[in-house]
Amino acid sequence: MQPPFKAFLSYSHDDNKIATELRDALGAAGIEAWTDESISAGMDWGSHLRKVMSAADVVIVLMTPAAVASAYVMSEVGAAIAAGKTIVPVVMNSKGVPAGMPVQLRGWDFVRTGKRDTADVAMEIRGRLQQHMPATAA
Repeated sequence: MQPPFKAFLSYSHDDNKIATELRDALGAAGIEAWTDESISAGMDWGSHLRKVMSAADVVIVLMTPAAVASAYVMSEVGAAIAAGKTIVPVVMNSKGVPAGMPVQLRGWDFVRTGKRDTADVAMEIRGRLQQHMPATAA
């Protein structure tokens, strides 16, 4: 059975550990989350990223100070906004958004991790997607 949602996971490579944990937890929650780990040497990564983002139902952005400072992450956020994608910013603490978070994302409904484990965060994301995108769910 195919997962009901396909996600493009945008993150800074400085946050690779938590991104991998979240990708795996999303998979267990029924969300197929793509990360750039599948890009291999010699591949036209820009073209590949556009193709994967186009096929995604949602773009999940790990919002950390490293992500806000990353030109790549901010470029992916801009591409997602331009493509009209559903964006789920995941704020990696319970206090506030990272300094420098793009104004365009401040109005979006965040998922705050707080001290919860990634499995709980993934289930919250799935629940929100089911509420907002029921036609996509299998």
